[in-house]
Amino acid sequence: PSDVMCRGVYPAWMEREISRRGVDLGITDTDRELLAQNTIDYLAFSYYLTRLVQAGPSLLDTTGWELVSDLPNPHLERNDWGWQIDPDGLLIALKKLADRYPGLPLMISENGLGQREEPGPDGIIHDDYRIAYHRDHLQAVAQALAEGCPVFAYLAWSGIDIVSASSNERSKRYGFIHVDLDDAGNGTGKRTPKDSYHWFAQVAHSNGERR
Repeated sequence: PSDVMCRGVYPAWMEREISRRGVDLGITDTDRELLAQNTIDYLAFSYYLTRLVQAGPSLLDTTGWELVSDLPNPHLERNDWGWQIDPDGLLIALKKLADRYPGLPLMISENGLGQREEPGPDGIIHDDYRIAYHRDHLQAVAQALAEGCPVFAYLAWSGIDIVSASSNERSKRYGFIHVDLDDAGNGTGKRTPKDSYHWFAQVAHSNGERR
């Protein structure tokens, strides 16, 4: 799908596959002209993890919100939900996209770490692990920029603890700010900055210079 949006044409392999399945999309010459004239200005994508795969059913048949691979990479750490932490994968993704779509600006629209956590005795969540996660991924972005990838934005997920779309749980916490609510919505709703909040504020104010 990104080829259509970025290049303004359907890939030849896709048209062959559509034809092989006996599907007629009814695309006219006018449609093709409109596609070619209305490509996107930049490509935004979310990045959280990498997966190992094996021979078997196509990923197109199995991919959904369940992103945990049956083949854990022994060289990578995993979060409490089994998502593998791989900042090198972000660097590889940026380089591949920059190579596939030369000159097209790239935005990382989501990147973050979901983790179970509770405030310490002082009422604060000391999330050094989240700081390390974002620091490592920002360093991957810096390396991509140094190698010529046109990255213009990095958006952390998330500024505040919210219900995770992947698991429908608030206990899967991504935020820089803790919200005192549990999976059932019980709690005071009080918002308390975590250690990562103050760290990321420095990163943002320095445009990534202070990591």
